Amino acid sequence: MSRETRARSVVKAIGHRMLMTLTGFLIVYFTTGSISVSVLFLLIHSAVGIVIYFLWERVWAKIRWGIIKSLE
Repeated sequence: MSRETRARSVVKAIGHRMLMTLTGFLIVYFTTGSISVSVLFLLIHSAVGIVIYFLWERVWAKIRWGIIKSLE
């Protein structure tokens, strides 16, 4: 059985959050035209998003559905 380490979950969470935060930043900027509103969104969205995604990954790491055992 293969398992994902917490370090791997953290790296995946940070990478995903960076991509999604940049996307959100651009949407807010092009919608409002305000850099300050966009930066505030970026900060809040990043902090909350990393925690939520990390927890999401850890929950899914405990679910065995859809995992195929390796033949090692």
